[in-house]
Amino acid sequence: MSKSIPPQQIQLNNAKVPTPKRIQLLQLQIASTHDKQYKNNTSGLLDKVDLVFEAFAKMHDQNFTDNRKGTAPVYTLPEFFWSDFKSNLTQDQKEMLMAAIQEKAASPKFEGAIFVLGTMCTAQPPESLTALRPQDLHMLQDQLGSDECDLSAAYQEAMGPEVENCEQYRNEPRALLATVGDMLNARLDALNIPRDTPPERLGEFNFNREQELATIVETVKKMATHRDALKTLAFMPKGSYLSSSKIETFRQKVAKKDWPGARKLLKKGLAPSFKQKDLDNLISKDLRAINDFFQTFGSSKSNFSKLANTFRKFYYPNSATMPEREVYEERVSRQEAKAQSILRMRSPGDMYKLTENQSMVIEGGKGGKMETVTKLFPSKADTPSYFSNRLSNLLIPEKLQSSSIKANPEQNSSDLGDQINEAGITADDFVFDSPKTGVKLGVVICSDYTNQVYKAFFDEDNKDRIDHLQIVAAGVPSLKTDIGSSKTSIGLNDGADGSSQFIRSDSEINNKRDISTDVVEYNPQTQEFTIFSQSQEFTKKPLDLENKSYAVGVSQPIHLSDGDESSIGSFDENTNKGTINLMEKLIIDSETSISLWQEQLAEVDGLLERMKEPMSVIEPREELIDKDNFQKQKFLKQNEQGIWESKVDHEKLTQEMVKPRELMADIIGVVNQDVFLLSGNNNQPFKPNERLEVRTRLQELKHTLEANIDDSFKVIEHNKKMLDRIDVDRIRAKIHQNDFV
Repeated sequence: MSKSIPPQQIQLNNAKVPTPKRIQLLQLQIASTHDKQYKNNTSGLLDKVDLVFEAFAKMHDQNFTDNRKGTAPVYTLPEFFWSDFKSNLTQDQKEMLMAAIQEKAASPKFEGAIFVLGTMCTAQPPESLTALRPQDLHMLQDQLGSDECDLSAAYQEAMGPEVENCEQYRNEPRALLATVGDMLNARLDALNIPRDTPPERLGEFNFNREQELATIVETVKKMATHRDALKTLAFMPKGSYLSSSKIETFRQKVAKKDWPGARKLLKKGLAPSFKQKDLDNLISKDLRAINDFFQTFGSSKSNFSKLANTFRKFYYPNSATMPEREVYEERVSRQEAKAQSILRMRSPGDMYKLTENQSMVIEGGKGGKMETVTKLFPSKADTPSYFSNRLSNLLIPEKLQSSSIKANPEQNSSDLGDQINEAGITADDFVFDSPKTGVKLGVVICSDYTNQVYKAFFDEDNKDRIDHLQIVAAGVPSLKTDIGSSKTSIGLNDGADGSSQFIRSDSEINNKRDISTDVVEYNPQTQEFTIFSQSQEFTKKPLDLENKSYAVGVSQPIHLSDGDESSIGSFDENTNKGTINLMEKLIIDSETSISLWQEQLAEVDGLLERMKEPMSVIEPREELIDKDNFQKQKFLKQNEQGIWESKVDHEKLTQEMVKPRELMADIIGVVNQDVFLLSGNNNQPFKPNERLEVRTRLQELKHTLEANIDDSFKVIEHNKKMLDRIDVDRIRAKIHQNDFV
């Protein structure tokens, strides 16, 4: 857990450590990655805070929360709940949001609760640009920019909260700024001057920033101007650089458009990086660019070597596209095979923003402890821009990097050990030790769980230490105990796949892992709740701040693996009252529905039975007539003057169908009088000859009614079991109390 908490945090120093008995999950059901999003602004964020805590307060007030003192309710939200999925919060918005959450969570009614409040995303500026100042931009634009290369706009975008644009495969304005910043940082490092030294204090180190910056910009301008030449010549070792005479010969051949001759002069110096086919691919544009470079810089090997090294180390890693990087690495490999050394291209990561995706965990009540958990390994689905371009070979993976360990989605999660160690991340960073409740809670965000980063590096240290592991997600289809566990249970609140799960991790009850969780939906118009049993299908909806409707997954409370038994004194008439009332109502409503559906099913079955005899006469005869008519048409088409002799007595067959057709007409008449039966036909009456359509409609209704009845019986059975479970809990508590009397 991150300890870098805003100054308004207050923590209690409890003299007595409580002993928790039970845990209960109450999970707000929100499709947090839905297209319907609320923009990141102060009023929208505060409206979210109000709705969340109004929902959780109602759970408490209506006794859906198990309000016994020994129960620790854990209220949860999914990943990407707070920030618009397509953008990040500003740092000011994040601090305002955390303060608002702390204020709401401090309500006395939440005493004894823990909140795992989804995630909020912020962007950290590119490391390369931290050396630059806004006042540098005028000079940089004047020296390096143009109408098509707006460095001021690029700087504002880089320092802002927007997610990186992954459709942009080369960002030259950003590359120029990053190169200047990287070179300035390198000068500071070389002189042992801290990078964050304020400009006004650089004089103390005899560092003339203005002069250094001017020198750097001049070099960057040379590299940018001659980019096309240097990306070829950078592979030419200092000793192979062309002499004055060869440069003059090269320039003459270019002037005469003797392209093969110009390529031949470069061949020796570029070997072994360039094969013959690579040289052949140097077109006139490339050769003219090299000619311009020779004209500008002449034959000075030392000047060339210095500029080529700077190009390879600073500029080209920022400016190169992904295909250019691949070509570069391939050519470096050829040189290494020949025991020659050219600098491998570094990652462009420092020129892109870092995404800080954090979950806020806080105790309820006054002075509740608050900490944050930070996501380590980003997913390809973490921004729509990255996801939509994930299959492109032009995508730059570093455009989505985590702030914690600078990981990107294309890395192998098992290879992150060095980055984790360098960042000082330990198993403790995923544990929330609640002093008010005594519960030790583990919190993991989405792909850290599914890609087994947590499993590989932290689970072994935590699984026998934490009471419950909570997964905050937007793309986790289901829970698995073999990739993250705890002493008692694991919970999942997912904002993409719609899953909200709660399972036990106790090894001795592997066959009964699932903990019953029903969904309670609130209708603000009627101010009433509806319960959806676990056996019923429920689809999460996007956040609705206008109507203020919401749904919460309410689990049964379970005993912690090393918690005490419940005492009979902990039960009163309000314990589980909200859930009990809705369950009892749902049982009655389900029984009423079953009775109605059974009546409708009996009517449908009766009509289908009446149709059997007339349809058994009509169908084979109509089939014979239709087949004969088809054969007749086929014959006449092939024999225009021929005479068709039918082997089927149409008149007899038609006469045999008169009575059955009358019976079917009567049945269709009955169907047309029934609004319920017509509902599947757009409430339009069936025609007398639509016998097959009527039968199909009745068969569909029969299937639907049988499924409804079966599902309702399951709902009744589930809810009766839950009510029995509540009674059993009371009995167990009473027996336990008597054992100690």
